[in-house]
Amino acid sequence: MHVSVTTLFEDGKRLSAYSIRTQVPAVGWLHLEICDYGGIRPGQCRARLLREDGHDMLPWLEHARLVTCRGRSGALIEGVQYRKKGRKHSIADVQRWWCEAPPRTQPLIDHQARVLAATREFERLSAQDW
Repeated sequence: MHVSVTTLFEDGKRLSAYSIRTQVPAVGWLHLEICDYGGIRPGQCRARLLREDGHDMLPWLEHARLVTCRGRSGALIEGVQYRKKGRKHSIADVQRWWCEAPPRTQPLIDHQARVLAATREFERLSAQDW
């Protein structure tokens, strides 16, 4: 499915609402794969976001699961994202993706929208003073 993905965590810590809204989403093809190989328990799911040429745009989400599906609003997928994966030690963080289809390529709050909102708020407050 062709979607835009907004990541909600960075290095295991939740991003602020402002950071999430101003983030430029990654646009690609969402693949959910059931893995029966490679150290993952049978039946575990892996989520990948791929470009047109088949390369990954974001690190995979291992042990992925669909948490919420809100129809046209989007879907929330959560899983584990590995920063470092080794034989003895691995560093893994919780990650959640907010997926929207059809994809959007602009942040929810861009610079122009912030300027417009500030201008309207100023005009509203100025009108109240009179």
